Amino acid sequence: MMNTDANAVMSTIKQQIEQNPVLLYMKGTPELPQCGFSARVVQILKSMNTDFAYVNILERPEIRATLPKYANWPTFTQLYIEGELIWGCDIVSDMQAAGELKPLLESAHALGAGQTTAA
Repeated sequence: MMNTDANAVMSTIKQQIEQNPVLLYMKGTPELPQCGFSARVVQILKSMNTDFAYVNILERPEIRATLPKYANWPTFTQLYIEGELIWGCDIVSDMQAAGELKPLLESAHALGAGQTTAA
């Protein structure tokens, strides 16, 4: 049985963010996004050949319930680059359009073959 203790979940989230240079908390998977916002962020990351990890919050209800408290941000998707919350779809889209996203991904050494892995 999965431990849903709040401190354990916070610890799991912290580890996921620390261990993955680019991490997307999303609804669904990169291959089968379950909402338009998740699909758009995946599309942006893939268009830049970004290697990134993801967490499908629909399969991890304890993370879905706790992440907004951890991030102090109530909605999904949430994109983290080198431990920093980049917020959601609109911000990621705006940053890509302004040329601000690529330098962050380069700094995280995340531009590569566009590989995705479950965190």
